[in-house]
Amino acid sequence: MKYFTLFPKTNLEIENKKVVLVDLSIRFKLLDYLKNNQDTLIQLDYEIIEDKRPEQVSYELYNSYAYTWIILTLNNVYNIYEDWVLPQNVLDKRMIKKYGSITNAMNTVVAWYDVNGYEVSSESRLRYRKETAFQRIMKNNSSKKHIKVFTNISIQRIQNDFQAALKEL
Repeated sequence: MKYFTLFPKTNLEIENKKVVLVDLSIRFKLLDYLKNNQDTLIQLDYEIIEDKRPEQVSYELYNSYAYTWIILTLNNVYNIYEDWVLPQNVLDKRMIKKYGSITNAMNTVVAWYDVNGYEVSSESRLRYRKETAFQRIMKNNSSKKHIKVFTNISIQRIQNDFQAALKEL
């Protein structure tokens, strides 16, 4: 990925062999940059549709795959298989693997709530509404469809500032 070419390198010795690795700790510098400049970087709400992958969102918004890392960082996505919205067929496979079938996931109660929406024990006389494993999985996945993105101007500023900072290292 072209983005990593600007990262500083670290020399390590592994099994008596010298290896040059990309220093990924630079991510923390980027997080600090985003935090320190959040008032001047314009963020927009974006809804992922049609099971788009992060690189597809980057290309759609910025006409480049190069900004995928910014989208992932901004939305605290560390693992795209857990933190990014998944297609329905993947969710179905996971439910079948964990619960034996989708029907079992629909019948497995994972939480009870009172009339105010607070979680209560399954034995509570205040229980009002149940949540099944299927409902929780679908709700969690649906919430991942709503992400933050930067405007094109903010993306260019981040890219320019970040490249300049990396050259100083």
